Amino acid sequence: MRRPHHDEDRTRREVETEGDAGRFAVDPDSEREAVPAAREAAAPRAGVAVGLKSASRWSLMDSGIDRNRRIRMNAPHASRLPDAPVSPEGVVLSLKLHPVIRLSDDEFFEFCGLNRDLRIERTAGGGITIMPPTGGETSDRNAEITMQLRLWAKRDGTGVTFDSSGAFVLPNGAILSPDAAWVSRDRFAALTAEQRAKFPPLCPDFVVELRSPSDRLPALQSKMQEYIDNGVRLGWLIDSREGQVHVYRSESPVELLQRPQGLSADPLLPGFTLEMADIW
Repeated sequence: MRRPHHDEDRTRREVETEGDAGRFAVDPDSEREAVPAAREAAAPRAGVAVGLKSASRWSLMDSGIDRNRRIRMNAPHASRLPDAPVSPEGVVLSLKLHPVIRLSDDEFFEFCGLNRDLRIERTAGGGITIMPPTGGETSDRNAEITMQLRLWAKRDGTGVTFDSSGAFVLPNGAILSPDAAWVSRDRFAALTAEQRAKFPPLCPDFVVELRSPSDRLPALQSKMQEYIDNGVRLGWLIDSREGQVHVYRSESPVELLQRPQGLSADPLLPGFTLEMADIW
């Protein structure tokens, strides 16, 4: 039998996502960024997003963070979401870092800044979930939700609104990014200027999550419950695919609505009704 060439015999560690287009190979002896192993093969699959953009690195070498604390996609500490479907909006990666690496809130904020084209969240256990940007239809629905909430909030004046690019440090240590959120002005004003400039260390009063084609419903339901457990008073999980809305309230069972034409946030947000015509 032919003896494998040294280059062929080098240990390589892989992180697999759904489909060949989502496979990454990482050389443990190199500090280069992860490279999609099937980039060329995946080219005909238009619209499938694979991995990080070329300018983004898994290591934090250029971030000012301790050079000895680098993030790599090594097999023992990286995994995939087993049921995450490949969709036009791409794949979802789940990286297990703890206990090897534990990013502080400031380090995680800087890490997200290095990868602005990606949606990144941190679990309460210290893992990282990386999601590609949403597709056009989901983005349009997100914009509609944020616009309606923002217009109401400007008239009401009692709170501050946030879009899907913002994130919050929850009491349990998770850093999550709802598609839309509202926080009472008094609570937000109580934070320091530095806290307001980064990921605010508080749980929103009201959140909205809009299911995209790449989202697994059980994962979103778990996320909504995590919001409630950490202090959210009202949350809406909008599933436009199934025409359903899951309504979460503190100390109340989840309510399932079938294709409502409007969603009222009374009494928490008095007078705010989300019109659903342009969301369905």
